[in-house]
Amino acid sequence: MSGGILMTLMVPSLLEDSMVDWLMLNAEDRLFLSGVVSVHAAGHERLSLMEQVTGRKQHIRFEVLLEAGEVDGLIKRLQQDFLETGIRFWIAPIDESGAL
Repeated sequence: MSGGILMTLMVPSLLEDSMVDWLMLNAEDRLFLSGVVSVHAAGHERLSLMEQVTGRKQHIRFEVLLEAGEVDGLIKRLQQDFLETGIRFWIAPIDESGAL
């Protein structure tokens, strides 16, 4: 792949295993990355007391490198399978990618 699209998903920690399984089934043979990240936001109403004190909430960030033609279908399936779960995503173009 000489470029592509990077899809980043910010997933609540409780959904980590579900998202791993979902990506294994829906992202075909795509390699994806995951890791724990701290999410910082001004709205405290959704944070636990501990999260309000520390000012952060832990999520799992997934990154998947896709071809442009795969993005719309994957987003539609995500919307169907993870409706109202608090998952956030964004898409960014990648100029070049490969393996060494």
